[in-house]
Amino acid sequence: MTTALTIQTEQDMVNILYREVMDLHSEGFDIQVISVVFEYLVENEKEAMMFIAREKILWAQMVYTILTKLLGFRRMP
Repeated sequence: MTTALTIQTEQDMVNILYREVMDLHSEGFDIQVISVVFEYLVENEKEAMMFIAREKILWAQMVYTILTKLLGFRRMP
């Protein structure tokens, strides 16, 4: 479920983003991986807004895309 509220300040955005990204830990993502993703999204506002707007089921795909950009990470088939 996406967050259905108006983001009024940059700090609101960061707080919402933190909660949403950290929720990936319960989906089996390593805390270090999601910390890297969080830092990336804080620095890339447009992608952060896309992350928040997307359905939770699509978040993993976005995580792999971010890791590919940052680390040269290749997802195993």
